[in-house]
Amino acid sequence: MDFQTASGAKLSVTQASFVDSMALHKALLASVKGLPLAQDITKMDLTVLKDMVVAAATSPEVEKALFRCAERATYESVRVNEELFDDQKIGNRAREDFYEIAWKVVEVNCGPFFKRTFSRLKGALAGAPTASPAS
Repeated sequence: MDFQTASGAKLSVTQASFVDSMALHKALLASVKGLPLAQDITKMDLTVLKDMVVAAATSPEVEKALFRCAERATYESVRVNEELFDDQKIGNRAREDFYEIAWKVVEVNCGPFFKRTFSRLKGALAGAPTASPAS
């Protein structure tokens, strides 16, 4: 899939192998384990969303799995790996786009795992009884 980053750079992301995509999926889930998840992620408290992003961004397991999946991506026709961000010509621009690059790699590789899971979870949560506040 081709994307244009906010800086205008061309990013191409190809889905990694099932094993590599699943490793990223598992690492992301493990990094946010125990954090509260709202029924509607678009209505989640920003503090919780921030905590989820920080947990994933600081996880060595997520980083390793992310770069494993990113091996099949290119940024301005340069392979996405750790060396990209030190490249003399585009390294600083790539650093500015780092989180956008990471998000697109996650979206392409983990999106299929989450697609039906969250829609089914949302439906199940909608039918679940809610606790009433204590009087």
